[in-house]
Order: sequence, then structure tokens, then C-alpha cells
Amino acid sequence: NTCYLNSVLQCLAVTPVGKYFRADQWLDSVVDRYTGGGKVAEGFTYVMRELVVDASYAVTPSGLKGAVGRINESFAGQSQQDANELLQTLVDGIHEDVNVNSKNRPPHKEISDNGCSDEELAHKFWAQYVSRNRSVMVDLLAFQERSVIVCPNCNHATRSFSPLMSVQVPIPLMNRAVSIEDCLAAYCAPEVLDASSLYTCEKCKGKVRATKQLGFVGAPTVLVITLKRFKSYGNFADKINAPVAFQPQLDFSPFSTMDGAATYDLTGIVNHQGNMHGGHYTADVKGLQDGRWAYCSDDVVKHSSNPSFNLAYILFYVRRRK
Repeated sequence: NTCYLNSVLQCLAVTPVGKYFRADQWLDSVVDRYTGGGKVAEGFTYVMRELVVDASYAVTPSGLKGAVGRINESFAGQSQQDANELLQTLVDGIHEDVNVNSKNRPPHKEISDNGCSDEELAHKFWAQYVSRNRSVMVDLLAFQERSVIVCPNCNHATRSFSPLMSVQVPIPLMNRAVSIEDCLAAYCAPEVLDASSLYTCEKCKGKVRATKQLGFVGAPTVLVITLKRFKSYGNFADKINAPVAFQPQLDFSPFSTMDGAATYDLTGIVNHQGNMHGGHYTADVKGLQDGRWAYCSDDVVKHSSNPSFNLAYILFYVRRRK
């Protein structure tokens, strides 16, 4: 039942994250290396290296799974788990293992939205974040989410810029085929907060149904997009099986500010077949050497043709160099 882990590892292996950990420089930044620290990064490195060895045997990720289970007990047992939740835990675990600022984190301070430009304010939020978090995972995966909340009474706008290492986007209901660009546009579309989420305006102090809009700042080297295929309705849960189309390339620039052109190549896809209560994860990955797509299902790997738009759950993109 580790297919949720296997599929994520296959996709990370064909990104610059996998390339970095196949080298030795990561050892220089391991926190508490000689007192048992770095176990997640160590287990991840083992799998990344073994996956490129020309051998007929399968790679066993049990050491990595054990390390991940120690930082999040959800993954300690043998039951099926969510691949996206595993991805977040794995990325955070590796980051903490090699976070060079983990021992010297300055106090978190409130950042005032004092009328400066978006670029200046985003820089302040980013500077505070990296003063506490600096690692190769931040260098390769991190970017910012720009949030703007506008009061309908006084038009006062409150801005914030939060760090992301991946993004989860909704699947909009449309009268035509849905694309990944549609999902990103839906994420960035303005929404009026409902009565259960009234906003207290910091200027006029009114409790209002404010307008909120999200966007992105920057464009990471590795862009990870998860489709929100699983929804909960009170005590009920369901999976959205609608197809979401995507192309070999993605232009991220319409959704991100202050970074110019940002073109990405698709390199990996985590697929899910089944429902909320059971199923199977597989991966489609683009070969590092030959550029051919391969289908990975646990220890079975074979060449593939076209990925399934109905099954895609997590998409991995690598940014083209300028």
C-alpha cells in the first residue's frame, strides 16, 4: 500500500530536486547530522540514487517511509494514504533536515501593509520567510501566494504574501473541456466571502462580505500543482473524476506577477484511480536520458503513450531556462 509514496518519488526523481540529492553537496547543510538528524533527506537520497542505477531490481523505499512515519504518524502504518499529503510531509521533512537557518530563526514580526508597492511588500514577506527557512527545497520549489482582500464599504485593500512549495487548484465546472489553465484561472478569480466568513476591515472596522483574490508572485524552478479531486460535504466525501487537459508545456506568466515569462515543461504526473475509500496511485514520468514517457505502477515500469486526463492528480513541471 505504498503506491502513494512510490508515485511521488518517481515524479520527484525527474526534477532538479532529484538531481540535487543524487550529488553530495546536500550533506554540508544537514542539521544535526551526527546526532541522528537528516534521516528523511538521507532516505530520499538513497532512493533518488538507486533509481538511476542500471539494474533489474526494484528500489525499496522502506527506509524513507520509516523516516517519514517518524515525523508524521499517519504514514507509519501500512494503510493507504493520500499522495498529496505525503508530498507535503516529505517536502517539509527534507526542508527541515537541510534548513541552514533552523537553529537561528529570528522572531516572527507583523509586516505592515503601509502603501508600498506589491514588489516591495512581497520582498519584505520573502525576506522574513528566508531568514527562518533557507534550504535547497526553498530554492527549487518555493514561491509566493498574493492575497488581496478589499472592503466593499471603504475600498480599503489588505495585502499579504505567503510562501508556497506547491499549490492546490480547484476543478471548475464548465460547459466545455477543462484545462489546467482553467484550474489556475479559477484559483486566481475574485470571490465574495460568504456570510460565514465575514471580514473585519482594519480601516473602517466593519464586518463585511469582502472580496478576496489570490495570485502568485514568482515562478519556482519546480512547479507542483495538485488538482482538488477530493471534496468533503459534512460527513460525506466524494471524488471529482472530471478530466483536466494539460499540454507538454505550461505558460505560468498569466497567473504570476513580477517575474516575466515563465514557461514550464511537464515532467511527471501522479495519477489516482478509484474513489475516496480505496484506489491505486501510479505515475507517468519523462525519462531523464531519452526523454520518453514511462508508466510506473509500483515495481512495474514500461513505456507509455498518452497520460490520462481523467486520472491526473498531481502535476510536476520544470521551468525552462531563460
